[in-house]
Amino acid sequence: MNYNRIIVLLIIIILVAGLAVLAFSGHSVSKEDSVVKILSNSTLNANDSIKIKLTDLSNNPIAGENVAISVFDSNGTLIANQSVKTGNDGEASLNLTNVSGGRYSVNITYEGNSQYNGCKLLRSFTVADSPVEEVASEEQVTSNTQSSGDSGAYYSEQSQSVVYTGEVELGPDGNYWRHTGNNEWEQVG
Repeated sequence: MNYNRIIVLLIIIILVAGLAVLAFSGHSVSKEDSVVKILSNSTLNANDSIKIKLTDLSNNPIAGENVAISVFDSNGTLIANQSVKTGNDGEASLNLTNVSGGRYSVNITYEGNSQYNGCKLLRSFTVADSPVEEVASEEQVTSNTQSSGDSGAYYSEQSQSVVYTGEVELGPDGNYWRHTGNNEWEQVG
């Protein structure tokens, strides 16, 4: 009979220990996805800024978060690498200093936090040799893609921005894709 009591007592101890481990291990809270967008035109002037906006999927700004911005020239040489903090509107910018005309790519990375999953964006852009006119607002670009001078540009509902021919984006499959115009894509790398 003592053996039965000992076995029952051991089972109770094991069950209590198992419940304690579950209770103190913390619950896995699902995080919301985040989105980073480039607000700047795809053609910039020397000393312009790359303007970004960090939001959730409902387009609500994510404020006070660090976002890494890395800029590479056409040879792949890193020319700028800075962490910027988003404002109350979810926006931040990186000023391009001492940048000459040519093609560049920007890699934007948000690592995430306890509430939001991280996200990345890779885009190409041009710095003009001579000053170009700035488009007055993002709405004008998205509602009239012909104003970009890129007849293959289109408005992407997924990224909520205009995608220009030649731009490279991270696809939902984890691969990088180059927009070849008229909503056609080719895998890069």
